[in-house]
Amino acid sequence: MSKRLILAVLTSSVLLAGGCRIIVKERVNVVREPAPIQYVEVQEVPHIEPIPVAPVKEPAPAPAPKVEVVQEPKAQKEAPVVAVKEKKVEISQEPEQVDAQSQELVSQLTIARTEYFSSLKSLKIYYANVGNNAKLGWAKKEIAVLSTIPLYYYVSGNKAQSNLVGEMKLAKSKAYNPVFQEVDLVEGMMLKRSNYYSSLKNLENYFVESKKEKQLKWLRSELSVFGSVPQYNYLANAVVPRDGFVAVNSIEAADDLYNEAQELNSKGRIIGLPVDKAMLRAALAKYNELINKYPTSDKVDECAYKAGDIYKYFGDWDVAAVYYQRTFQWNPDTRYPARFKAAWMLDVKLDKNEEALVLYKESLEKESRYVGNVELAQVRIISLTKEDGSSELNINDSNRK
Repeated sequence: MSKRLILAVLTSSVLLAGGCRIIVKERVNVVREPAPIQYVEVQEVPHIEPIPVAPVKEPAPAPAPKVEVVQEPKAQKEAPVVAVKEKKVEISQEPEQVDAQSQELVSQLTIARTEYFSSLKSLKIYYANVGNNAKLGWAKKEIAVLSTIPLYYYVSGNKAQSNLVGEMKLAKSKAYNPVFQEVDLVEGMMLKRSNYYSSLKNLENYFVESKKEKQLKWLRSELSVFGSVPQYNYLANAVVPRDGFVAVNSIEAADDLYNEAQELNSKGRIIGLPVDKAMLRAALAKYNELINKYPTSDKVDECAYKAGDIYKYFGDWDVAAVYYQRTFQWNPDTRYPARFKAAWMLDVKLDKNEEALVLYKESLEKESRYVGNVELAQVRIISLTKEDGSSELNINDSNRK
């Protein structure tokens, strides 16, 4: 029954039980019984075991980056350095192709170089034996500079020494022959010096024509050292002409030699360019060659004067003074101011005041056309004739002509 009908029945029962007559007029709604419930047989569903499912694991968190702590290495004692001698490995290379002309020129150069060095050693031993210390010093100077000449592989396959000294050991046993006299030794040395220079120039020309730049650079290095070798005329004191002798002969061969020397001298002193010492040395050799070969030539006084200037340039004051004196001895009427220059060398550079005073006076008489020199000569004469022979000398060397 419905809940409302049940409630109404219960209410009436209560009131009757209390003795009260209550008439309740209530609209009763007739509620139809619901249709009986039909049960449907349900077939039992067989039990199905659940399929085990693997539990899903959450991904583990990424590990934190590992920070490596770098520790400074502990100071260790340095191990002793042991020198290890390296073994040189020679790599064989094919030798450069060289022609017969190159081999011949290099051979000539090697011979000329060796003979020049050997002749100087002979001269040095001679002057040591006779006690001529001045000329012994000259020979030693030439040898000292010449010994620094570097040697190169001008021809592939030839072994070169580090400098000239090693090569010259081969010529040591032939360095001196006591039979030779000074004239023989000096003339032989000067000839070999000239041959050496000629061999250098011949090989230089060949390298220029064949465009061998490397060899040309080497050769010019050797030429440069040769140009710095001091060269002396050891026979200058021995070739003073006899009294009354005047060299006035015109000799064609001497004139040609003089022109060659002048050309070399000019090339060595081109204005605006550094002085080419090798050229000056070559010119000096030519001047001396003319003096020795043609002593009666009318060019000997000029050669002596020009050679004196070159010696002065190289700082050989004593030799320069000798050559200036030879100039007016061989030609008293020379047009060059040789007396003044000789006096100046003796006075300022060599401290030979008495000799200088004589030449200063002669220059006033014979070389008066050189006005600047006359003024300086007068100043020095006054100074040198004082009782104490001393005076302040503040004369610019460039004022001298």
